[in-house]
Amino acid sequence: VRIDGARPLYLAAGDAFTFTAEVRDGGGNTVSNAVLDWSCTSLSPNFGTITPAGQFMAGHPLAAQVDGTVKVRVALNGIVIGGDGIHVIVHR
Repeated sequence: VRIDGARPLYLAAGDAFTFTAEVRDGGGNTVSNAVLDWSCTSLSPNFGTITPAGQFMAGHPLAAQVDGTVKVRVALNGIVIGGDGIHVIVHR
């Protein structure tokens, strides 16, 4: 699995961004029935939030910029089979 988009991703405070990920098997074929579980982490309480569908809403940092990670876990038939993370920087 790989999260689509630039690395790192730069966003302004209040920006919305929808993350997507591509899941492929060992042969390079798209796995269409994989379930994606999105989350985000940061040491800053004002980094942002993400929905289960991958919609990220950048927060309003107190510092000039804050950073964190948006992660996706991939499950197939209820078993986690992989994941990816992307560094996100939010600035005022």
